[in-house]
Amino acid sequence: MFMRENKWILKRARALGLYAAQLISANKPEAARKLLENMLRITGELRRIKLHHKKIQMLVFPYLEKRGITAVPRVLWGREDKIITDLRDFYEKATEALKTGKVELMGEAGRLALDIAREIGEVVFRENKILYQLYTLYSVKESGLQ
Repeated sequence: MFMRENKWILKRARALGLYAAQLISANKPEAARKLLENMLRITGELRRIKLHHKKIQMLVFPYLEKRGITAVPRVLWGREDKIITDLRDFYEKATEALKTGKVELMGEAGRLALDIAREIGEVVFRENKILYQLYTLYSVKESGLQ
């Protein structure tokens, strides 16, 4: 379930990154506006990431922490919270840029979105390759299915 959600999240993060890269190099205000509107739509969808992280924080992290694994959950929790904060900051910056029409503000929003897309990609990678692997390993060990 979590990996399927990560696949959905990663797909949106990649799209956000592509739009952000185009926005950063956009020369025409109208093109920048259209890109920013698409990015707002994608980040609106990415707000569901909050629910995904809540599930992990309530199910997986406590399970691992009870078994003495605290570093991985602690680091991921902090990075996930940063993504949520950055998404909120992007929304504020992007809506302000659309209201004022300032291309430089649109560029700032684009750079922030590019950082968000990269951070999401890194967190998804760490969840898939480290967190879920640890969770599976300990679950299998405890069930005796080794």
